[in-house]
Amino acid sequence: MLIDDLEVNQHDLAVRKRYYEWVRGEGLKTLAALDGPRSSLGGQFLVDAYQASQIIPWSLERNTYDQITAAGQMELVGEAYLRDRISNYYVGSDVTGKNIASEMPYHDIIRRALPYTAQYRIRTFCGEKIGENARGEVEMTLPERCTIEFDPALMRKAVDQVRNTPGLELDLNRQLVDLDQKLVSVDVISRRAAALEQILKRSNH
Repeated sequence: MLIDDLEVNQHDLAVRKRYYEWVRGEGLKTLAALDGPRSSLGGQFLVDAYQASQIIPWSLERNTYDQITAAGQMELVGEAYLRDRISNYYVGSDVTGKNIASEMPYHDIIRRALPYTAQYRIRTFCGEKIGENARGEVEMTLPERCTIEFDPALMRKAVDQVRNTPGLELDLNRQLVDLDQKLVSVDVISRRAAALEQILKRSNH
């Protein structure tokens, strides 16, 4: 059961890594657009700026571990070194998970600046599609490239409001740094999950 949980974790982390890479890519396009002339900003800028604020809730499958510890049965799980490896994985993942679960101000700032009508159109036509496979694991389809036709008046208003938001470029810069940190953290947890899975599989034989 612990092995099953670790496999679920690795699947979730792979989905999460792709998601962060997508959001980071949208952020980099927005940052580049902000360095360009105001006249070049249009509907794609609005889509990119909004998508750069997207977040995915943090979760880690740990039901089996929690059941074992709640029942006081950890002593029944293999040798002492194995119990230590299992405990250290979950403790370390909890600590790292706090960084992954953090949200930067850019998320709220862009959603305050961008008119609701524009946000609604972006969510409707360019939102990520979230489903699940036969095992109940999350399957996510991301809109790698999405173009929307905005009413010209709405687009001008939206671009002006976003472009004129004080400190927007600095907040986007912080958002990108945070995404870099999240990607590093996801890789660390994923490697630790894979290593622990192999140890548990060997101990079963």
